[in-house]
Amino acid sequence: MLPVIFVVAGLFLLVFVRAVTGYVRTGDRLHAATILVFLSVGTLYFLQVARVFVVLPEWISVAALVLLLGQPVFTLRLVALVRPLSPYVTGSWIAAWIAVGGAVVLTYPLTDAMAVVFVGYFVLGEAVAAAFLAGEVRRRAGAPRVRLSAAAIATGLFALGMFLAGAGRYAGDAAQSFAVASRLVALGSAVGYLVAFVPPRFLRQQWSARTAYLLMTRLLEQSTGTPEETWARFARLGTEAVDADLAVVVSLPAAGRPEALVVAGTTRDELEPAELAMVLEYADSPGPTRVGERRHGHFVTRVPLTLHSGQAGVLVLLAVRPSLFTVDDITLLGDLGRQAAVIAERSQLTTELRGVVEQLRAANHAKSDFVAAMSHELRTPLNAIIGFSELMRDEEPTDDDRRQVPTEWIENVYSSGRHLLGLINDVLDLAKVEAGRIDLRPEPLTVDAAVHEAAAPLRPLVDAKGLTLSVGVPELTVRADRLRLRQMITNLLSNAIKFTPEGGTITISAHDGDGAVHLSVADTGPGIAEADQRRIFEEFQQVGDAGSRASGTGLGLALTSRLAQAHGGGVEVESTLGAGSTFTLNLPTAPVPDPTGPATHGGILIIEDDPAAASLLRTYLQAAGYQTIITANGGDGLTAARNTAPDVILLDVLLPGLDGWGVLRQLKEDPVLRHIPVVMVSVVEERELGLSLGAVDFFVKPVDRQALLGWLDRRGLIPLPPGARTRVLVVDSDPTGRTAVEGALADQGLIVFTATSGAEALRLARDTRFDLILSELIGPDLDGFSLIAALNEDKRTRDVPVVILADELSAEDKARLGDRILGVLPRAGLAPTDLRAWLDRSMLSGVKQ
Repeated sequence: MLPVIFVVAGLFLLVFVRAVTGYVRTGDRLHAATILVFLSVGTLYFLQVARVFVVLPEWISVAALVLLLGQPVFTLRLVALVRPLSPYVTGSWIAAWIAVGGAVVLTYPLTDAMAVVFVGYFVLGEAVAAAFLAGEVRRRAGAPRVRLSAAAIATGLFALGMFLAGAGRYAGDAAQSFAVASRLVALGSAVGYLVAFVPPRFLRQQWSARTAYLLMTRLLEQSTGTPEETWARFARLGTEAVDADLAVVVSLPAAGRPEALVVAGTTRDELEPAELAMVLEYADSPGPTRVGERRHGHFVTRVPLTLHSGQAGVLVLLAVRPSLFTVDDITLLGDLGRQAAVIAERSQLTTELRGVVEQLRAANHAKSDFVAAMSHELRTPLNAIIGFSELMRDEEPTDDDRRQVPTEWIENVYSSGRHLLGLINDVLDLAKVEAGRIDLRPEPLTVDAAVHEAAAPLRPLVDAKGLTLSVGVPELTVRADRLRLRQMITNLLSNAIKFTPEGGTITISAHDGDGAVHLSVADTGPGIAEADQRRIFEEFQQVGDAGSRASGTGLGLALTSRLAQAHGGGVEVESTLGAGSTFTLNLPTAPVPDPTGPATHGGILIIEDDPAAASLLRTYLQAAGYQTIITANGGDGLTAARNTAPDVILLDVLLPGLDGWGVLRQLKEDPVLRHIPVVMVSVVEERELGLSLGAVDFFVKPVDRQALLGWLDRRGLIPLPPGARTRVLVVDSDPTGRTAVEGALADQGLIVFTATSGAEALRLARDTRFDLILSELIGPDLDGFSLIAALNEDKRTRDVPVVILADELSAEDKARLGDRILGVLPRAGLAPTDLRAWLDRSMLSGVKQ
């Protein structure tokens, strides 16, 4: 049986060397305790091998027996490091070791009685240690469980081998059989310790695979929820698998401080502030995986992770006691962490998809509500239009094929058509805003004027419900698109009228602050629940119960909010159920604009092939006092422009022959006509193209009458009242030249004032509003440069067009004058038609050459 002894000794030597290298590498107490366990066990077999070759002194044998007696104590000490163990247990066995060891020293060689004491003490101590190791097995999983089981079995076998060896002393003839059995059992014990402490890598992986499968099954059983919940389950399973007290999943952002995502434990799910600080510091510390470091009273283990977002992370495990075979725990948790990242990512995608599904469901529901509401909204005015059209058609015609139609019918058809147009415009405007193609023309606008302009058409609705409309808006200025500002105010005011009960109150107020103007519309309606206050700004949304909802498509507030955002502002709401609502429109403030230029007159050329559209524009303009000329094609329009020099041209795009774009190009290439402002009016919405070709603005049919007249008004193109005459001031120190110009202007039906000096001209210009000033360049007291400068410095005269009377100007003089004059009129060959042409040009406010 000598080879068996050699094999057993070799196996114990291998385990001992592994324990020593582990201690040298880490310096922890677990490896030190393991060294003592296998030093005491291996010494017995090393001495047996040594006796084959040499005779050992007696004291070495005594020392080896005393050290062997310490093996149960060393094993219990190892157990006490990894699980709770009463100090009375270890204290009792240390006392027993000292007593029995002392007896061995005193009685060696051992007597039969002492041998019984020796064997009984050793067997009982090893059995107790094996029992405690077996108890620890239940607390572990994977490879650590298998390795602890092997250690417990090996300890029990070692006790059995010692028992057989002791029993052989009293077996007589069977002593040799007991010796063989003892050595074979010892071999099994050595193999068990080898499996426990020096297992092959493939065995450890195989042992962990089943545990990983079971843990993954538990992780997948509750795979729904947020990514944080998935990581919480992972951390909790980790604490169970490795018998840790707490597990913390920490995210490590590339820039910024570490953050604890989840904390899970066996007895608590939170960290003390000091513990949290320690965990975050430890998690962020550089270096590879760390095993069982002792920090602040905890044994801490660090396991690298990759979180579901691809971000780096760390699992930090905290335990009161160190753990045997932690490397296997880290491998197991690393595998489980990779699977948890996949599940967490799937959970995140599931949550996002669930949100998308909810949004799609809500959008589908809103679409259904919109279709139902839009169908009603469209059918109502269409029925009115069709019904009243049938009544008109049934009226008996007169001799000239005309019909007498009550005004009420016309008003119903008109209002229904406007309602239809408003619905269509709302839908199209919202589509433009959502596509980022909304066309804004911001300019300084006074809020009080915009409010009164929007409120005036709604006054009948206010009166019909007996509402009190209170407007208290100071003179504030915003930078906004004129039509869109009116649209936003109208939407808010219409909404308030719609939902305010009869006899209620609507209050419009405004104030400025933080670089914005805040316009509020408050009502005494039913109010809006807090949960619904965000939904009301979504498309097609109407809140409240069905009975409290008013008619409409649910687009007004959504469109108002989008338009306000496009202006760099927004819309806010404050509301309490039963106490009304306050909607506040926030828009960027702007400085107060200067007054507009002088009131002027002028003819307007309409180039339009559609007789109905041309007639409608002519009716709008002539009713406002403008002179109009209509041509039906591009060629005739160019001819009329050359013959009449109109103040403004309204140009359609879709014309027979030469289309509107071709007409516009020729107008801008003609040196005589290029100064005439051209406004495109068409169903083709190509504003950017029109402006790039030289148009000053673009209106989409059907043209709003107030918008067109307002555009002309803002540019000073205001028709003179009947009988009004144009005033011209002529500044010339030469009597002959002054008389000639005065006569030519008087022949044109103009009121002519004359001045012989610059000082006199300034006095007259400040006292009397002139439509045009004709001035020489060199005067006796004040030259033309100084006169123009003085006129520009005075608010009362800066907008009066000035034409210089001079035969020739040098390049230096032209540079000094710049764009402060309308033009230069040569004295040589001066004719009444030349004066008339320049007078017509002066009627175009803001256009200077």
